[in-house]
Amino acid sequence: MAVLGSTDRVWDTPTRDLGAYLRGEYRAGVPWRTVNRHPSATGYELSDRVVSRLEIANALRFLPWRQRRLVELSYAQDRPRTEVCTLLGISEATFYRDQAEALAAIVARVYEQQEVA
Repeated sequence: MAVLGSTDRVWDTPTRDLGAYLRGEYRAGVPWRTVNRHPSATGYELSDRVVSRLEIANALRFLPWRQRRLVELSYAQDRPRTEVCTLLGISEATFYRDQAEALAAIVARVYEQQEVA
């Protein structure tokens, strides 16, 4: 968890990209395009990867129930934050914490599957 003033960020670029993707292209059936950075002798090498919707759906299955429902309600069903909090019986602070943890877990699982493949 990030501490105020630290450089350790919960909302890193892949997580932010995934949130935007789930709000838009995921519903339209477009695959998620990621950019991977690998250290090399001359700096970083960049490589693109296309992540299928099935990989994201598979990663979603491994989330705890509340986090999975939060992602389904807020992204797939486009429900407002207040309605999601009421339906799940959680506070807004818990909503934001669970949302960050869920997106980070999905990104971690997608990148883990990439390393295996």
